[in-house]
Amino acid sequence: FTNAGAFLFKLVIMLIALELCQRFKASPSLVFGATRAAWSLDLLLGSSLFAVYQQLSGTYPQLLQTISLFLVVVVVVAFLFVFTERDRTSILSPQEDAETTSTQSRCEAIALHFDLSERETEVLNLVAKGRSTPRIQEELHISAHTVNSHIQHVYQKLKVHSRQEILDVVDAWQKKSD
Repeated sequence: FTNAGAFLFKLVIMLIALELCQRFKASPSLVFGATRAAWSLDLLLGSSLFAVYQQLSGTYPQLLQTISLFLVVVVVVAFLFVFTERDRTSILSPQEDAETTSTQSRCEAIALHFDLSERETEVLNLVAKGRSTPRIQEELHISAHTVNSHIQHVYQKLKVHSRQEILDVVDAWQKKSD
């Protein structure tokens, strides 16, 4: 049971390391090597902490329970307040395919060219992916009115009148960059 728990913990750490590697464009070999080195130290650290625990367990009989409770609280607090929902879902979600990345990079290039705001760029990217107003509202945690307002600003800046024309601009931008 302990080995299975340790294996799952290491698997989650590797997934987090992979996500950080992709997000910050770090070398996968370097990140993998660093996590493996840290795992190698866990045996030494665990043995040392166990020796300290054995010495203190006679004086503090509830020491193990107290430490366990403290660590659980730390993990819960980190999960709730340190990581955003986007971080929590992106770590274990499937990676974006090349087409999605291409669409996103085209939208960012269009946003730079037409001077779109950050939020307008996010809306443009979601419209280019074919998302509806309710879906954009849900993903960005904004009201439908705000989504429609951003879409209208995108229409004005790109000088288009419909979502289809936005898709045409994104497709034409791909042909320009090829």
